[in-house]
Amino acid sequence: MPILGTVASIGINYKLPAPSTIEYLVVGGGGTNTFGAGGAGGANLYTSTNYSISSLSSFTVTVAAAGGGASSMYNISAEGGSNANNSGNGATSGSGRSGGGQYSSGDSGYGWGGGGGYATNGTSGYGTGVFGSTVKGGTGGDGGASSVATGSPLTYGAGGGGAVFIFNNFHLPHSGGPSGNGTGGYGNAGVGGVVIIAYSNSYRVLTVGAGLTYTETNGTVRSGMRVYTFTAGTGTVTI
Repeated sequence: MPILGTVASIGINYKLPAPSTIEYLVVGGGGTNTFGAGGAGGANLYTSTNYSISSLSSFTVTVAAAGGGASSMYNISAEGGSNANNSGNGATSGSGRSGGGQYSSGDSGYGWGGGGGYATNGTSGYGTGVFGSTVKGGTGGDGGASSVATGSPLTYGAGGGGAVFIFNNFHLPHSGGPSGNGTGGYGNAGVGGVVIIAYSNSYRVLTVGAGLTYTETNGTVRSGMRVYTFTAGTGTVTI
């Protein structure tokens, strides 16, 4: 017969301790494109592998939908990418930069600049000369890296590539920057934001309130780690 007070006697009421630090990634939503505009802007992001939560018992998580909204966790907020505009050339890098505007002339068509990514600028599109000349949409700027999701660096917040217009036809855009937020071409929305939380599975599970869409893995994606990936909604997370 088990002794009162042991793990066996209290069964399901036994709780592992709460984590005092976590890893996190917060990425805003990618910007959108409009007809004939450049690549959408890449979103801003914040990430850490040693964030103290010892003073918290619960906090709010918000994940931005595609279209440039901000994602947040507790008091950490990452702006979304701006929508494409007509500013000309490739857009500059940084938080929520917009896509470049039209940048070309001549008989061969038009190329729009790429959207700025989190880390680098988008490049200019071009279309010069006469019939048969090269027309090219600008490349989206590079995103930033985080290893929270898998333990290996993944890229987020890249800008979208600019569209190409040749003789009254829109063609597939030049490729954007590394995979992340922001979609190339015209009329396309950027990728939605994401919030990821990871910590050792020697600690108890999170309680996730209604309103959040998420997945949880326990040691299958990252050995010895619980990984929560929030992809939509707003809700309260309790430690």
